[in-house]
Amino acid sequence: MSSTNEYLIDVASDSKYSGQNEEYKAAFTKWRTKENNRFGYKFVKDTREHTYAFGEGFENDLASDSERNSLKYCSCLIGGTMLISATIRLCQVLYDNSAGHLLAGSSIEVYGNTRATDELSTIVLSVFKPFSLIVCILILLMFTRLPRKVFLPQGKSLPKRITFSIYGVVAGFAVACYVISVLFRIIFGTQFMSVPGGFVWCDNMGLNIHCFGMQYILTPVLHAVLMNGIILQLLRQFGDSTAIILTAAVESIMAINLTNIGTHFVMGLIVAMATIKTGSVMSAMICRILINLIFFALKLLDTSLPSVEDEFYMMLACIVMLAIGLFSLGRLISFSDYSVNIKSVDTQLTFSDKTRTFVTTMPTMSWLAASMIVWLYIMAA
Repeated sequence: MSSTNEYLIDVASDSKYSGQNEEYKAAFTKWRTKENNRFGYKFVKDTREHTYAFGEGFENDLASDSERNSLKYCSCLIGGTMLISATIRLCQVLYDNSAGHLLAGSSIEVYGNTRATDELSTIVLSVFKPFSLIVCILILLMFTRLPRKVFLPQGKSLPKRITFSIYGVVAGFAVACYVISVLFRIIFGTQFMSVPGGFVWCDNMGLNIHCFGMQYILTPVLHAVLMNGIILQLLRQFGDSTAIILTAAVESIMAINLTNIGTHFVMGLIVAMATIKTGSVMSAMICRILINLIFFALKLLDTSLPSVEDEFYMMLACIVMLAIGLFSLGRLISFSDYSVNIKSVDTQLTFSDKTRTFVTTMPTMSWLAASMIVWLYIMAA
């Protein structure tokens, strides 16, 4: 379905993807233009003037209708997949309750050898999150049939100074989220906002290494493949800005924790933008591992500090790390061969129309309702 005439506009073949090579574009275009592919947005518009023909009427095929239908199918698949993820999360919470709340209802946030460790239960609980991510990845790939070059993009080769500056900015934002969460805790006297992370540390070093590897290496890698390698790339056909925001929203709700939903959304935005700018899912993996390690280190230090004065000195250390992030951002802006802005190609629907279309499909609404029910159960348990 290529544009052989100048009066034909092929939205799939004419789409451009920043940060990507020609192999990515060719694979994505071939996937989008498959005849029976419901998830690919494709439309060939004839720009010539058409007149009314008796008994036939005007040409009524619209690019906006094609985009809306494709987005609906994508939303139904993503919403249905996330509904399965929420079900697995509920099973995790139920098992956690039977094991004595080792995960505090949501994530591992118990430091120190404060109680006897149930090794088997801890191992089982550590497997739930990676398992749910693997299930989601397999379901999305089975239905969409996204090419490997699309959901595992390599991107264009960037100078190391740019790549390391991007990682510095991501680290700075992670520290900023933690600083804001601590300030809210001091001001409001409660955990008004939190950052994900935490760890059960016990006398069994083998168990510690297992849980650390599952939570801070394997899970971030799988999360990057799911969010930045499949969902983000799948939604790029509707515009990069739309893809970034919707991916971050899906990630934040998938966490099923209202106290850190804001942190998940912000970090989801940052990692998605870093993925778009580098064009590589490998950078998303590194960013997610980096964020998780920063949260782990800061929360570990925070629980080891007994007084508010000690927390003040810790905040100073965070400010230093935040300054590194700002310095990295300044370097990115100063590079003449690099643009910080995301160049998003306009499509037929406005962003509000895309958001409304994405949210109002039945599987997505069911997933949102199920996530709220699971969260309420966690709070009540």
